Amino acid sequence: MVSLIGVSTLDLYTILRTSPDTADGEPIVLRETSTTRLVFKLQLLNNAQDSNAPVKGSLIFQRKGPNDAWEDHNEVQLSRLRAGEWIKLDLKAAEIDRLQRHVAAAYRLYEREGLPKGKAHFIRVDLGDDEVADATQIDIGKLIELSRRVGVDAFSNLVEWAAEVGNTQDVLSQLGRLNIDTLQRLNSLVGI
Repeated sequence: MVSLIGVSTLDLYTILRTSPDTADGEPIVLRETSTTRLVFKLQLLNNAQDSNAPVKGSLIFQRKGPNDAWEDHNEVQLSRLRAGEWIKLDLKAAEIDRLQRHVAAAYRLYEREGLPKGKAHFIRVDLGDDEVADATQIDIGKLIELSRRVGVDAFSNLVEWAAEVGNTQDVLSQLGRLNIDTLQRLNSLVGI
């Protein structure tokens, strides 16, 4: 399954169902160097205590060698802190913005579709201030590369999005920029 979720970047994001009531998202990278990174591991859940709160997660600091895979760094158990001890983790404004956008997109996704059935891929389209006009800034080459990786569903969702934009003239004017052979092939596909 592939969905377009609006949150001028384009990302492929995967969520994997892990139980009847939970699904884990791939880590959201907030900060990264060649050997360290800070990620947010998001989990969607059917929350029996509060159905309006379907998202939880963990901030995790990871390390790796130059040719190694990312591994979670030592866990600090907060329950073992003594009086006067504390832990501080500073987040930059851009990191908070990235985290907030991903979490907000996860809420919208859960509201629309609930938990995915198995492994689901989502194309996250970041329109900045959510204005449709900014969608023209999307890197179409990256969209095509992503659609090859996730299949034809991405293309169909893009076509549905174009049909729902509300300004048919803009969509038609963009189609008018295509060469006649491309339009004829597209027309044939639609006919089929």
